[in-house]
Amino acid sequence: MKRLISTAKHLLGVIMLLPMLIGCDSDTANVVGDSGVAKLVVTLPQTRTAIGEKEGDIYPVYWSEGDRIAVNGVLSEEVEIDVNDQSRATFEVNGSLSYPLAITYPYTSATTATEPIVEFLSEQTHTEGTFAEESAPMCGSIAAQGKGCALKHLAGVLKFSVKASSSDFALQKVVITSLSGAKLSGEFKVDCATASLTPTERTQSVVTYVLPTAYELSVATAAEFYIPIPAIEVGNCTVEFVESSGDKMVCSWNPSQAVSSGVVREFKTITYKRNTTTTLEGVGLPAFSADVETAVFLTRAMTYNVRNCKGTDDVVDYKRVADAIAKYDSDVVALQELDSLTTRFPGQDVLKNLADYTGMYPTFGAAIDRSGGKYGVGVLTKERPLSHYRVPLPCSSEPRVVLVVELEDYYFCCTHFSLHAEYREQAVEIIIAEAQKLNKPMILAGDLNATRDQESMQLLSQHFHIFEKSGSPNTFPSGAPTKEIDFICLYKGRGAEAVVSEHWVPYLPIISDHRPVVIEMLVCE
Repeated sequence: MKRLISTAKHLLGVIMLLPMLIGCDSDTANVVGDSGVAKLVVTLPQTRTAIGEKEGDIYPVYWSEGDRIAVNGVLSEEVEIDVNDQSRATFEVNGSLSYPLAITYPYTSATTATEPIVEFLSEQTHTEGTFAEESAPMCGSIAAQGKGCALKHLAGVLKFSVKASSSDFALQKVVITSLSGAKLSGEFKVDCATASLTPTERTQSVVTYVLPTAYELSVATAAEFYIPIPAIEVGNCTVEFVESSGDKMVCSWNPSQAVSSGVVREFKTITYKRNTTTTLEGVGLPAFSADVETAVFLTRAMTYNVRNCKGTDDVVDYKRVADAIAKYDSDVVALQELDSLTTRFPGQDVLKNLADYTGMYPTFGAAIDRSGGKYGVGVLTKERPLSHYRVPLPCSSEPRVVLVVELEDYYFCCTHFSLHAEYREQAVEIIIAEAQKLNKPMILAGDLNATRDQESMQLLSQHFHIFEKSGSPNTFPSGAPTKEIDFICLYKGRGAEAVVSEHWVPYLPIISDHRPVVIEMLVCE
């Protein structure tokens, strides 16, 4: 990618097409707006190891001004970078886009909607501390609206460290040649879903790495060169370090396996000696994107204490609450204060009523037996849950639970905390312990009966992202809210981060004594 912002390049990316497309409904699978412009928000999580100098144990990687990607063969506009977070970027793509989306970097004019093409540069220019601009292609595929992808590297990187045996060596280039005829540069067809490469007739078995004029080697300090090549079986190769005079040192390399994507193959420091031959000796294979587990998904979530659908006007109306839920088109909804077949609401299962009206899947979490039936919390989901379970939470006056619902990409958890501070703090500790057991990101939503400055929320914030809302954040009482006590949070474990596109409290002053909270976020880890 273009200009270097940190010591590393753009090694791992996440792309999500947000449903806030210009003139486009959020539920359409055909990404066409009235203006023909689609906006993609792209996030780069920090990789665990990468090319360049570490900052602690993490290498920060960022997008750069001028970067462009291709989506279904359509070239994006130059990137717009979030000045407050350089790991985020917005790309605009002008044209009609239909799923699945095939994303490639860098753009090449040969790529089309039906045949994505990437180019490995046959001539790479030396860039201090990293690899050459646009020399490490990536790809990704998004199957449907609301899904995301981790951009996959299609290259492995060869790192050469070279010192001089005396002070009169000026290198001109490094030439890598596959003796087996494996293709090292040129245009390749790419399957964006599997990240597999197929050479075209426009490929070659050689790569040339060009150094600045009269690049002098040092006797004391090794120069470092980073050269990406396709992640394929390359067979026996020669690596020639060529001086301006034409003299050179020839090294042989016999890789025992394919070059791995997202891996830096390091070699033992070479001492340049004119007109000699030697064999390269590998010393390390640190990964910069391989084996980094990444979950990516876009979700719109709601939490709502519905008080059994009894409004501040004392009217019990399931349909008007269901209509309010449907209006905000959430993927998952956490609901509190639900009766199931009690004498207070004879013959009524409140959660089932809401599910019937909305067409969503209901999951009930009973907290106590009450009035001949059950009382607790519930979750509505567009997606059929994979599993669910309840975890009891302490409260002397009224037992509580957290309901854990497993979905394909994450766990969605609903709870209703105690009115007593000491029990809220104990509940937070239990939920943190539960989150640590899960193998996917965890979203916690509910009526937490505490404001941000109270101890239970302070403890929760150490382990969960508690996002700021736009507009007034207050949710209770619904008529004229003075307290923010309803929240949707993301567990920080496993490095989970989120790009929040919308987060607000809808104006619903009558149909319950709380107002709901809605959030839309892209989650990656």
